[in-house]
Amino acid sequence: MTLEEVEALAVACTGPLSDVVLMLGYTGLRWGELAGLQVGDRIDVPGPGVRVRRAVLTDSTGRQFIDTTKNHRARTVPLPPRLVGIVNAHCAARDPGAWLFETSAGTALREENWKRAVGWPHAKHAIGRPNLRVHDLRHSAASIWLGAGADAKVVQRVLGHATASMTLDLYGHVIDANLWRGAELVGGRKGAVDLDKPPQRESAGLLESPFSGASGVEPPEGVEPSTYALRVRRSGRLS
Repeated sequence: MTLEEVEALAVACTGPLSDVVLMLGYTGLRWGELAGLQVGDRIDVPGPGVRVRRAVLTDSTGRQFIDTTKNHRARTVPLPPRLVGIVNAHCAARDPGAWLFETSAGTALREENWKRAVGWPHAKHAIGRPNLRVHDLRHSAASIWLGAGADAKVVQRVLGHATASMTLDLYGHVIDANLWRGAELVGGRKGAVDLDKPPQRESAGLLESPFSGASGVEPPEGVEPSTYALRVRRSGRLS
């Protein structure tokens, strides 16, 4: 699904819980991870996001239980600007332990009950996707992020995949589609870059990295140095 289709699906769904469509379609959360989000999982530092710590699952008897995430590790999922206001509204004046998206009785969502509440069957037919599954929104999010130019390693961390190679194996077709877009961007550069010449600093207007010159300072929880060059700068030597 495209981003436009995700938005159209959310409009076609009814009630306040139609926001779940946008949350799944933009973040790629698994259903159990979304159901397991609590108000206290919203974060603001280093940017708006949610901390995915648990999943709410349903056993064969229909009983709900709390479990770890699929790979048994918590992760931080950044919120695109479209979602910030939505999540903030669901968190407003609520207890940190409350479910972020909950039933009218204050319990965690069940997928089948949610689909009935928002009119899922009608909504997916309305956008011309009669065979759409809720889990397909996760695949849509991956395609949207990769199509927007996000690095595969970034998308891996957003989706909670074990490795970036797993992300590439699943969504390599999206990256293939970006090859020519990348060529256009490179061809549109004004001037060439001399890779043998170190970049020149300008006297003003240059922002320092928050980690430069501070080898003893660790980044905030959930944020990792993302490049080899940064690791070299912090340690002062090759590792």
